[in-house]
Amino acid sequence: EAPVYNAFHFFGFFSVFNSDAVKNVKLYKGCAPAKYGGSLSSVLDVQMNEGNYKEFQGQGGIGSIYSRLTLQGPIVKDKSSYIFSARRTYADVFARLFAKNEIKNSTLYFYDFNLKTNYRLSQTDRLFLSGYFGRDVLGFSGVFRNTWGNQTATLRWNHIFNNYLFQNTSLVFSNFDYDVRIEPEEGSDDGAVETENSINAFTIKTDLQYFMNTQNTINFGVQYVIYNFSPGHFRGEGDSAFDLEVGKRKARDMAIYVSHELEVSKEFKLNYGLRYSRFTVDQFRDSYYFADIEDVPEIAFRNDEAVGYGGPEPRISMNYALNNNTAFKLGYARTYQYIHLLSNSTPGTPLNVWQPISSRVRPQQGDQVSFGYFQKMVNKKYDLSLEFFYKDMKNQIDFKNGADAILSTLFESDLVSGTGRAYGLELMFRKQSGRLTGWIGYSLSKTRREFAEINNGLPFPPKFDRTHDISVVLMYQLSSQWSFAANWVYYTGNAITIPYGKYEVSGRVIDAYSARNAFRMPDYHRLDINFTYTTSGGNTLNFSLYNAYGRRNAYAIIFRNDEPIPIRLSLFSFVPSITYNFKF
Repeated sequence: EAPVYNAFHFFGFFSVFNSDAVKNVKLYKGCAPAKYGGSLSSVLDVQMNEGNYKEFQGQGGIGSIYSRLTLQGPIVKDKSSYIFSARRTYADVFARLFAKNEIKNSTLYFYDFNLKTNYRLSQTDRLFLSGYFGRDVLGFSGVFRNTWGNQTATLRWNHIFNNYLFQNTSLVFSNFDYDVRIEPEEGSDDGAVETENSINAFTIKTDLQYFMNTQNTINFGVQYVIYNFSPGHFRGEGDSAFDLEVGKRKARDMAIYVSHELEVSKEFKLNYGLRYSRFTVDQFRDSYYFADIEDVPEIAFRNDEAVGYGGPEPRISMNYALNNNTAFKLGYARTYQYIHLLSNSTPGTPLNVWQPISSRVRPQQGDQVSFGYFQKMVNKKYDLSLEFFYKDMKNQIDFKNGADAILSTLFESDLVSGTGRAYGLELMFRKQSGRLTGWIGYSLSKTRREFAEINNGLPFPPKFDRTHDISVVLMYQLSSQWSFAANWVYYTGNAITIPYGKYEVSGRVIDAYSARNAFRMPDYHRLDINFTYTTSGGNTLNFSLYNAYGRRNAYAIIFRNDEPIPIRLSLFSFVPSITYNFKF
């Protein structure tokens, strides 16, 4: 139940979710239930395993890229249990053993931990405590060090009032922070420079389910969240030490919701509800300290007034089954988003920060409609789904022309407001039984933004607009011991703004930029394959090859004044790995 503000390790190469610790996953692409809010996009609800109440168990893997271990068992048999799961990569260990010179002192690794324990207080009460801690570390030979990660903790109480009414009350903490430290050059009198940003949230929430009868279920609840934002904290050491903090704020989010699941008939099901949310940002002060300013240890130079926004968020979805094999779905949802992830579209810029609404930045509003068709075929061995969607968005934000690539994430004066829309279709064909299983997924979509101050008011694609997105996954059981799997992915490259030329003013070279996001990164595609051998004891040996044909997919394109040709930065080519998976 904790929000995760950065869901990736290694710049997207790994997920923060350890599959050994995951119980189930639900993805709401279209109309999410009224209990979910705060985002215009989809919802991925990931729930952890609860641990074995009967006996001690363990499983894990020893691999060439990372290793993992999961332990679970009873604390008090049939009454209390625990599960603990951990992972770590060790590219840094290999670098120390085999690399030379500066590379030997470089660091590149991640680690994470999952922990959950629960206790049956009585036949009607259960208590759960769960947590996650993950960290990425990237550094290069004393030149710089970059770390980032998530921490979450959830204390949850389940109570059954009777056969009809169920309650779930939770206290939740979630934090994401990002730190970059740049060391001075050897022999320099300057000190190190460090920048930090973070977001954390404390949540108390209660959700209740009332089962009126087999055809009617009422869901209702309330939540209260306190946010702390620190988007820009800069520190410098040495003779010219300084301490600059910009944009620090505290905010509060209150929401209440109610929804009704109604089975009108065996063929027709209806789910409708209403969520009301109110988000308030308190006053904030920015301050700075400079060692070379005498008698002025700290100066507050901005003080904004408190501001609040809110509104109703209606939801409705319908499911009509023509027969056991064919169904239609229709949905509508309005959502508000009160915090924004600010990311400058300039290639190679790593600094992204979370910022709440303000007197200048209103909450984003989205209205989405979706229609889906679902079909089972050939004795239910195959699935076919086709979904259409259209989303209208208000109060979209972006950086105005000429905003600084780094500091623009810290100042609202560099933001402008506009509108957006997105529409498209998603197709999936899946085979679920037999020696050969898998699926083919394809989406065709388009999204555009309009700002009076950008691109002369003409629509332009945002950074993550993807016209085509294809996934092909195949799994084949070669024998009782050997299996093969492969997946191929392809998607349209991100939209980017790049310099198309240069000009000189008073001896200074200045880049001339294209229209907003008028160019594209190269299209992304890769093939992954793996073979798995299962031993007689149930353990497995897995041989994998990530990016089997060595595609150099561009992570960033960097332009430099002294180079006529831009640098195309790629993170990974072939990545072979061997993993031994075990259970006990």
